[in-house]
Amino acid sequence: MNLRVCINTSNLHNGGGVQVATSFLRELSDIECAFSDNEVIIYVSSEVAENLGDTVHQLKQNFDVQEFDVFGLAAFSPKIRKKYHNFDLIFSLFGPDYLPMIGAKKVIGFAQPWILYNNSDAYQSLGLLSALKSKMTFWLKKQLFKGADAYVVELEHVKERMLSKNIGHENNIHIAYNTISGNYREMKEQKLQLAEKTSEVFKLGIISRNYSHKNLSILPEVKLILEERYHQKIEFYVTFKKEEFHGESSIFQNQVVNLGPKKVDECIDTYLEFDGVFFPSLLECFSATPLEAMATGRALFASDRPFNRNVCGEHAYYFDPLSPEDAARVIDDYIENKWRRDLEERLAAREHAINFSNPRDRALKYIEVINKVLS
Repeated sequence: MNLRVCINTSNLHNGGGVQVATSFLRELSDIECAFSDNEVIIYVSSEVAENLGDTVHQLKQNFDVQEFDVFGLAAFSPKIRKKYHNFDLIFSLFGPDYLPMIGAKKVIGFAQPWILYNNSDAYQSLGLLSALKSKMTFWLKKQLFKGADAYVVELEHVKERMLSKNIGHENNIHIAYNTISGNYREMKEQKLQLAEKTSEVFKLGIISRNYSHKNLSILPEVKLILEERYHQKIEFYVTFKKEEFHGESSIFQNQVVNLGPKKVDECIDTYLEFDGVFFPSLLECFSATPLEAMATGRALFASDRPFNRNVCGEHAYYFDPLSPEDAARVIDDYIENKWRRDLEERLAAREHAINFSNPRDRALKYIEVINKVLS
């Protein structure tokens, strides 16, 4: 008997979730007989559909692809819940899926560091009331994650923390390493060399939404220290939505250049406009940003946290993310001693990023978990 499988990305609208969904579905479009003769329906958000581009047409040759958007608690509405009835299995690439009491087996991707690290500096930076509100929100999300038939996570530390929080068990939490998209692998080393800068201004950027845990509010202070104490010419670049940027202080808006959001296929050219990538995040399960920075040959300045060291090893310049002074010191040291003289090191970092994992292996792991739960 053929079974009905739903691959659900309708709840993904921003950042890394959209990138992973785009990469996975592109791989899926090129994998034959992934789910035997079972019927597969793919739900994509408008953002995922936009980033897939022509791949949507290729997917439709083998799957039923439907575009619609789900935002958080709206998934509880009868209209939305109706779309998820009559499936044997629902795979939500990243949860929570807000679909309790749906009569289907569930595989859910888990990437919620706020649930796992509830004593993180990220909470302390919110202030007391905001921190309490966030902890209540993520306690509710934790309950929604419980009860899945299987989970997919991106690194070992996530599985370990989930087990310590009584989410899942040893045999139903599977690791599918995150990775860079295929277009990063196809870059030529000559392109990295041609991207060398002639300007005296050191350009630092990050491709990210303005989430509080990304700790991007420190950018103006880091820039001020670099300019006044170290006499460095610096430009910081972000890719915020217009309303996010306008929600920042006037100091931030005057000191930081906003390039606006970037589609997945626009990211490489954006990285190549930078001399370095600044990643001061306080909290992650996994972020592809460090891998993408290394893959594009950009110097990577990263917060000294395990989620960065576990991925980047010796290929990043680490700083205390709670100290703009330390961040400025590390950046100044690089500019003075290595800028334009470290191509060999950056090529080694690129090799590290490329070999960390690959999109096909990740896609095959997703498919393996789905078929295992189905059987």
